[in-house]
Amino acid sequence: MKDLGDLRYFLGIEVARGSSSIFLRQRKYVLDLLSETGMLDCRPADTLIEQNHRLAEYPDQVPVSVVSQFMQNPSEDHMDAVVRILRYLKRAPGKGLMFSKHNCLEVSGYTDADWAGCITDRRSTSGYFTFVGGNLVTWKSKKQKVVARSSAEAEYRGMAHGHVEVDRHFIKEKLDANLIAFPFVPTKEQLADILTKGVSVKAFHDSLNKLGIRDVYVPT
Repeated sequence: MKDLGDLRYFLGIEVARGSSSIFLRQRKYVLDLLSETGMLDCRPADTLIEQNHRLAEYPDQVPVSVVSQFMQNPSEDHMDAVVRILRYLKRAPGKGLMFSKHNCLEVSGYTDADWAGCITDRRSTSGYFTFVGGNLVTWKSKKQKVVARSSAEAEYRGMAHGHVEVDRHFIKEKLDANLIAFPFVPTKEQLADILTKGVSVKAFHDSLNKLGIRDVYVPT
């Protein structure tokens, strides 16, 4: 073993250090991806996906490519969605996650569920962000395994995975013990919205800013 000095690059992640912060980005990976797909000269997009998109599976459609959960029966719409993701990456390949020093280690999080959001099987999508000391440390977006029969059930499943009855009692137990609290979050401040649905350009970029996503290549 030998000391290679401060970490600068690991598994496609570039690390930059400042006097009071650490910045993680994947600029090289993004540019390589755009080059491999012939999208270096594409027109940039402001968001990852269209607001109120209605992607689904359709019978007798023409398969053209692979698009995540629709890869078993993809359509041109799904390919367009992939191209839009690449166009978004072209907008700011230098964007990354900033970790800054703060005077507390408070744990907080945002969770959301898009009830019956998938028009193919009516399953909900859960999403959450977790912060420690004001810095984003974990995030996830995943379609729920069963169909929620109400928005409340979808939200419970978004907060804790498993059978909804168990989730309800588990969460209530922690609330009664004052170990956790669930303050109401207005829609315009709900960061987890961008993990469960397409949102407006303003809401999308406002959320990125609050999540600590920065572009160090933009002049200040």
